[in-house]
Amino acid sequence: MTLFLTLQGFAYVDYYNGGYENADSLSSLVTTGANAIETTFEYGIDPKTDTVYADSNYTDSLTAIGSTIKEAVGDGLSVMVRPLIDFLNAADLTGTPYSVGEWRTYYNPGAAGTTAANGFFASYKTMLLQYAKVGAANGATSLCIGTELDQITGPAYKSYWDNIISTLQTDYPTLKLTYAADWDDDQSPWTEGGSGLVKGTGNLATQVSFASELDYLGIDDYAPISDAAKPTLAELIAGWTQKPTDATSLKVTGGQSLISYFESVAAAVGKPLLFTELGYESATDAASSPAGSSTNKYDPALQSLLYQAFFKAWQQAGNASLTGVYFWNWDPNAAEVGPGNGANFSPQGLPAQTEITSAFSSSDKLELAQVFGAGSTLEIDITTSGSVVTVFDNVSGGTTVVDIPGYQISDSRIVTGETETPYVLNLSAGVVVDGLTISAGSVVNGPGELLGVNAIYGRENGVAVGSGGSETVYAGGLASDTRVSSGGREVVSASGSSVSARVSGGGVLQVSSGGMASGAAVLGGIETILAHATASGTLISGGYEFDYGTTSGTVISSGGHETVAHGAVASGSVVSGGGLEVVSSGGRAAGTKVSGGALYVSSGGQITRGLTIEGGVADISGTVGAGQTVSFIGASGVLGLDNLAGFHARISGMSGPGQKVELGGFAFATSETAAWSQTGTSGTLTVSDGGQTAKLTLVGTYVSSDFHLATDAHGGTYVDDPRTTPAATRFAEAMAGFSGRYQALAAIYASGTALVSASHLFAAGSSAR
Repeated sequence: MTLFLTLQGFAYVDYYNGGYENADSLSSLVTTGANAIETTFEYGIDPKTDTVYADSNYTDSLTAIGSTIKEAVGDGLSVMVRPLIDFLNAADLTGTPYSVGEWRTYYNPGAAGTTAANGFFASYKTMLLQYAKVGAANGATSLCIGTELDQITGPAYKSYWDNIISTLQTDYPTLKLTYAADWDDDQSPWTEGGSGLVKGTGNLATQVSFASELDYLGIDDYAPISDAAKPTLAELIAGWTQKPTDATSLKVTGGQSLISYFESVAAAVGKPLLFTELGYESATDAASSPAGSSTNKYDPALQSLLYQAFFKAWQQAGNASLTGVYFWNWDPNAAEVGPGNGANFSPQGLPAQTEITSAFSSSDKLELAQVFGAGSTLEIDITTSGSVVTVFDNVSGGTTVVDIPGYQISDSRIVTGETETPYVLNLSAGVVVDGLTISAGSVVNGPGELLGVNAIYGRENGVAVGSGGSETVYAGGLASDTRVSSGGREVVSASGSSVSARVSGGGVLQVSSGGMASGAAVLGGIETILAHATASGTLISGGYEFDYGTTSGTVISSGGHETVAHGAVASGSVVSGGGLEVVSSGGRAAGTKVSGGALYVSSGGQITRGLTIEGGVADISGTVGAGQTVSFIGASGVLGLDNLAGFHARISGMSGPGQKVELGGFAFATSETAAWSQTGTSGTLTVSDGGQTAKLTLVGTYVSSDFHLATDAHGGTYVDDPRTTPAATRFAEAMAGFSGRYQALAAIYASGTALVSASHLFAAGSSAR
């Protein structure tokens, strides 16, 4: 059996300003079989001012972090954005009880409601929103909103976190959220950190008071596994699955095994368990002191054994709740780790990397030869009940039941014309069920129509894959007009071609580098079109599409996500409610319509053939050339302009307070002014904050008093036109000085409930003066 994880990856840690710019190891990380990373970087804590700040020595630039996210997404990795805050600068600590390098867990700005606490959380929220924006714009899928801040996560501080979570969920709905708690949060730091620390709840599930509002229960796990001087693999596995022998682990779990304890916390919170950090140094005491070695004696063999024990222990336990793990850590700069660099957490170049690669690469495979024995010849039916897959050996009459969490296979018989024949495999080592696909071995009675499972080793036309099924087209193959039903997936490898495929809800269609997908419909699944590929007419509903070629006519529905990377073109995309399209540097979006979702155009990206906003947000850091029009056609929508110098288009249809233009770089202040200059059927709106000026061309007839400037709640400036509404409403506003029944009459006029003329109102003999 193998441990199946949805997220399997590394903390990709940027230790200093410039670390990501000088990175050279991401490509080797991909070869481990990892499918996810955390972009982890440092932010400073200044306890004298109770603020967080970008440190010039340690915090990498927003550009570098955004580029790293984009590069990782381009390599097929899911990316979590994860800022850490630490005590970095001795000058910030003068007169405080803190010291450089002290654990962030000990930081406390003061009681909730104090000026210091309010100031800290305000600066912290600003920082998180900044990185959420960068992450979403570059294709990140999740955000860790805090790490090991035990002092300020309890019930007294919940309102601060509630505010942060609510804002993130509203502004960046595509980002899944988690918080990284200390594994021993019910004990530490209150029993280990000395005097003067706030008492915790004594329960990890409630100490992170907002955990149930997030998408994952994140835990940084450094639990001691064994105190033995030279532990065996069996002892290390038992350290996970049996009552702990280490005193600290025993105290935390209350006598439960570590696996049972973590699963019980996840059940109490009601969220999937995610190890946001888990790792071991290549040191002799890594099993007893996983948080950091006291010996610093090099022992890469024990490090490898500890990773092997992790996979085997959770596999043996059945894994009822663990959805993923990020191993600490993978260094962006390969020369700084590996053999010759002493004891280190990174497995790079060490036996531990081989162990992790083996586990990651087989995490979605069932080795049939291990189940039935090498050399067996099988006729197999594969049926499912829930997540339990039953494999019937029809040749020998045996039956084997295998539990593969998250996978379902409905029927596994080849249909050739009208005749059903069993799917026959000659087993040898390496014959596997890979996810839902039989991916090796000899297909005796095929190809044909295979309900549920399909494997193609050449060209195929007109194949249908039934409910819950999967089709795999390997390198050089062709799948033409393939149909993959609900829950299925189709994979077309490098240089392959997929034409008119349909992948239903929950399905996955992936076309590798050099391939082509034309007219594919992915409903609730994921379509990946790698570099130089073409996707035409694709429909995505509730899933993801990553295009590194040309896309045309894509429809991105609620929850959907399309990334158009360097050199790519997206033409005629429709971004519906909750959907997200990201146009990266060098990419172009032509004729896109945003309807309740979000469009992000990164620096270097372009909008061509105009843009229509029917709701949602279009945030443009790239360019929109002259001669184009951005049109508001609905009652609401936001046009975010982060590159005013590159925006030369006309804006049409601004006719209500729900339609807004957000001016990047304009910090809102009451001293800002808006002035209108009419020229024929259009004109120029000039907004000035005293230090800079923005000029926007609008189609329509306006006056200066029509425009309203307001804060966007993040310190920036919104421009809207609350007065450009029907004439009846304007007239009612003009009557605001009237009293009594005349105000009521004006309101009736504005609402259209009854026709009331101006002469009726003035005939009453009252005056507005």
